[in-house]
Amino acid sequence: MDLGDIRAWDVAGLSTLQTTLSSRGDTLTDVKSKLQSIGQLPGWQGESVHAARQKFTITADDLSDEIATVSAVQELARQTEVAVEHLQAELKKLESDAAANQMMLHDDGQVTYSTAGKEADEIEGLKRAELQIETAARALITQAADVDSDATAVLHKAASGEITAGDATSTEDIKKTGREQGSLTTDPPAPQLTPLEAKEYWDALSPEQQNYVLSQHPGWVGNVDGIPAAVRDKANRAMIPVERARLEAERKRLQDNIDDNIFGGTFTNEDAALWYVEQKLKDLDAVETELAKTISDGNPETPDRPRDLKLLVLDMTSGERGHAAVAVGNPDTADNISVTTPGFGTTVNGSLGGMIDEASNLKNEAERQLDWAGKNTTVSTVAWIGYDTPNSTGQGNFDAQRGYSDVTSETKARDAARPLATFYQGLDAAAETADPRIVALGHSYGSVATSYALQSSQGAGVDEAVFYGSPGLGEIVAAPWSSAVGPEQLGLDKGDAYVIGIDGDLIAGSGLFGGDPASNEDFVQLSSGEGTDLTGVHREGGDSHADYPRSTVLPNHERQLKMPGYNLAAIVAGSGLELREQ
Repeated sequence: MDLGDIRAWDVAGLSTLQTTLSSRGDTLTDVKSKLQSIGQLPGWQGESVHAARQKFTITADDLSDEIATVSAVQELARQTEVAVEHLQAELKKLESDAAANQMMLHDDGQVTYSTAGKEADEIEGLKRAELQIETAARALITQAADVDSDATAVLHKAASGEITAGDATSTEDIKKTGREQGSLTTDPPAPQLTPLEAKEYWDALSPEQQNYVLSQHPGWVGNVDGIPAAVRDKANRAMIPVERARLEAERKRLQDNIDDNIFGGTFTNEDAALWYVEQKLKDLDAVETELAKTISDGNPETPDRPRDLKLLVLDMTSGERGHAAVAVGNPDTADNISVTTPGFGTTVNGSLGGMIDEASNLKNEAERQLDWAGKNTTVSTVAWIGYDTPNSTGQGNFDAQRGYSDVTSETKARDAARPLATFYQGLDAAAETADPRIVALGHSYGSVATSYALQSSQGAGVDEAVFYGSPGLGEIVAAPWSSAVGPEQLGLDKGDAYVIGIDGDLIAGSGLFGGDPASNEDFVQLSSGEGTDLTGVHREGGDSHADYPRSTVLPNHERQLKMPGYNLAAIVAGSGLELREQ
């Protein structure tokens, strides 16, 4: 199977086949109905009549299997037509993209092009286009092969008499049974797909197949980076009751074991396991609470409306604690996207609501600045709790000690690097805009995690990064080697990496992980003190380690970010209005 086969697939022939089979099915149904009527032999009695009736019944049953087989092949033809039309439409898009980049798309999915006379940045753009087109082409070929394989299997069963009516008796049930045996299968995304591969996997599915995944297997795609935000949101919302039922069953199992054990969970750690299960149930409560909140447009005569939130991550299995990520606005259509990674003590239950509020305030201020600057671009801000942060709470006697030990170790930051990097890459892959600006925001210990995510992935598609309240950026994990982590190690250009510190923030000045980034002249230092911003608004300065994204309440009850938050918004928006330290 290759692109040439997709291009040559006879969609019109599939449509004609459906019409023919429909007519054949109607004829068989009519014959079966007449046989059943004749088989009653009204007015006749005796043993010979009974035998005759049995013969008519057997003949009608044979026709039931025939009707089921025709219905199966008809459904196969219908679904194949839909799938092939979709594949051909996607192929035309790829051919158009290739032509726009002066590339040749070959039937095996490979792309060739000339770099003669091209500048370095043009060649880099061509390489990105090549990767996207070839990845999409491979996904189309894979999906086409799956369709062809399914069709072959159904036709083989039809030819060998393996498709039957089963226990169905009515004509509609017989046809339904047949259709079920003629349906195309839909495979889950393969494990370890890159975000771009995941995006192309989804795009290669027909709308019917996409609906099937969302309705029957939402867990396949909800947490897969590269899948569109609206799809992830719908899938993850559908998984909330599923995860709740699973955790409640696990809670009961653990509680029963503890109740049946004379020592409780002392020697089995099941009491600790039960505590973490209960925390995850509270995490689900917190997620549901936030998704259910509404906002008012200020008009008492109109109903409040849901907040524009996208649940991009709902993971209650991979970590000791629950993980979640929520976008304010749609990152797939935004020109500017920020991802905030928090630090010590952050949990879904205890922190998600506050982080969403902070993300909303950040988005509002970024949009205000863009409007002030006359820039017509859009913003989405993401609160990402996608790793087990160092945490001092727990059921055990030594959990507090463990938490403080974790926060002085890089282990959890390194553990966060891969999921955070692929999350950035997933936003880039799923974006409908040509090249969205992605801004990484790392607070406190989260700045260490952000550093390792960027270092381990040559920047992960991130355009700019701000580290605030940072105890350091950790060790250098790959060349180029230097005395300390700088923009180059993070995969960023000089001038695209920023730090914000607040006077008196002992964590920000500790330099615990590789030194204080504020002392590195390659980072742009942004103001955190009281003053007037570049739009003429007077703002309070930050006072503590937790103050960076916080706001004050004005006399008119509106919220206004403090100076550190203003500067965060300026970088997120790309407004050029950031206030730098003199």
